[in-house]
Amino acid sequence: MNLACILHNNIHKIAIIDDQTAQILAYTCDSTGVVGAVRAQAHHGALSEEVPVAGLILCAPVPNPPRVFGIGLNYRDHAAETGRDPPSVQ
Repeated sequence: MNLACILHNNIHKIAIIDDQTAQILAYTCDSTGVVGAVRAQAHHGALSEEVPVAGLILCAPVPNPPRVFGIGLNYRDHAAETGRDPPSVQ
């Protein structure tokens, strides 16, 4: 099962993507608990419609994340903390 957040009728929806079709679930893709909600609903048959994959607009898997984590290896001190060399400047 491939899960995706898509834009359908100007609404972010969650879909199960299979080969040539997308089964759109009755959930909007607007929270951080997307995967758990989708898995639960997918097994309970909460499908709203099925559409062809061609022409779908894929969106970010979590449209509004509460936080973003990153590692700043471009700073010498941060790279040293991780035991890695900083990337070379191009």
